[in-house]
Amino acid sequence: MPLSRAEVQRRYRERKKKREGEDYLAKERKRQQKYYTSVSQLSLSEKKKRNEEIRKRVRKHRIARRLDGQQVIEKEDNSDSTSGYYSQEPSSSRLVVRLPVRRNGPKKRLCRALETAKAKPRKVISDNIETKKKVRTNTTKKVTETNNSKTENG
Repeated sequence: MPLSRAEVQRRYRERKKKREGEDYLAKERKRQQKYYTSVSQLSLSEKKKRNEEIRKRVRKHRIARRLDGQQVIEKEDNSDSTSGYYSQEPSSSRLVVRLPVRRNGPKKRLCRALETAKAKPRKVISDNIETKKKVRTNTTKKVTETNNSKTENG
């Protein structure tokens, strides 16, 4: 079956990457940046469309990565153990379990979000106290001004 033009071009770029290496990759980055438009320049509907496409790609990548990790475990599990008993000989193949790598980013982000959420009520309370003070001072000023005007007039 003949290849489409997109597939031909994709294969050509792959061959070029292997041949030319880092120099080609730099040129390729510049080429792709030419066609990129920042989100701030997009309309609301285009932003939503782009975000949805990115979400789909990320979801697909995460599923593939998860499946890849499970396949490694399954390959190691399906080793040449045919009987239900362990032999006394040390086995040459080891079970390799790949765990997902946890980074500090999400934990820090969640802690920071929690801190800001806790700070908001404190700020509202302090702002409320300040406005009450302002109202109190304004009302006392008005009362003193009206008392002074009554004594001057009376």
